[in-house]
Amino acid sequence: MIKLLYQKNNGKVITQLAKRENVISYYNTKLYDTVEVEEIPLVSKNQYLVYENGVLVVKNDYNKTISELKSKLSATDYKAIKYAEGLLSEYEFAPIREQRQAWRDEINYLEQLLLY
Repeated sequence: MIKLLYQKNNGKVITQLAKRENVISYYNTKLYDTVEVEEIPLVSKNQYLVYENGVLVVKNDYNKTISELKSKLSATDYKAIKYAEGLLSEYEFAPIREQRQAWRDEINYLEQLLLY
């Protein structure tokens, strides 16, 4: 069995505890609790685990993904400026434009998901 520490208010899993680790000595038990599970689902870098209704659920962290996509847009701003100033040809800028538009489309989609 694997022992996990999670927040009581939202169920978000904080960490995996060592077998000998005593949660009461480290954490405020009014805010945190532990659960023992047989296995932990695989979680990517933009996901997190939540303990809901006795089950571990994988949730997506859309805000983190949006932030990363916006960083990618910012990192390619200088290429858009070079194109606007005539220092990049249409041929050179076309794949960059397509990638930037794909990032913007994904940001818009994820922001809509956050609204609901």
